[in-house]
Amino acid sequence: MSEQLRATLERLARPGAGSNAAFDRLLEDYARFHLVLAVLALSLLVASAAFVVSAWRHRRSAPRPDGRRWTFERLTWSVAIVAGVAFGLIMALLVAANLSTAIDPLPGFRGSIPTIADQPPGSAGARTDGAFDQWLRSGDRAMPAGVRAAVDRRLGWQRPKAIVCAVLLVLVVLAAQRLWRSVLARSRRPGHHWTGGELARLAAALGSVVVGLLLVLMVLGNAQASLAPISMTLFFG
Repeated sequence: MSEQLRATLERLARPGAGSNAAFDRLLEDYARFHLVLAVLALSLLVASAAFVVSAWRHRRSAPRPDGRRWTFERLTWSVAIVAGVAFGLIMALLVAANLSTAIDPLPGFRGSIPTIADQPPGSAGARTDGAFDQWLRSGDRAMPAGVRAAVDRRLGWQRPKAIVCAVLLVLVVLAAQRLWRSVLARSRRPGHHWTGGELARLAAALGSVVVGLLLVLMVLGNAQASLAPISMTLFFG
């Protein structure tokens, strides 16, 4: 059935293909999928720019005992600036790539058709593919019961996951701020030496950055799928 679905999609996605309301709705959802990522990436780009400016100011105002050019605090802020700029550049690329696809979704959609995996006969995935194929062949804009049920199943776990990931991201960011403030404050103490407890705190601060980045990816993916579930169900079941 997956091969038949791919053939139907390729026929409808050909340049000059006739109008099909079902395919048009699917293509609109695919465009929204990329628009959501572009908007989210733009928000993160703005946030990273604000972070870089703040980090630069903190670096300039960081104390320099004995006139030393480099201290742990200044090095930390320098690394933060480089990481913020790199993250911002990645977000800028995501904005450009996804916005262009949102504006003209057909080429991107056509290129994604081969990614639809073959499903074992009689499986739930095969039934979903069959429902999509029948819907596209009908040309009706309204989703049939089979497609709607598959979309609802995805939303049933994708939306809660998006909310949970967003809440966890906020909590991790707040925890990271507190950890880094504590680490930097301790590093400013005269004659400071790293103890086992402070090294553990530093490790926790570094770990919060890694966890935060993973949660950013999870928020992006789950928010996309929650706001544009039809195309996600088509490609990933």
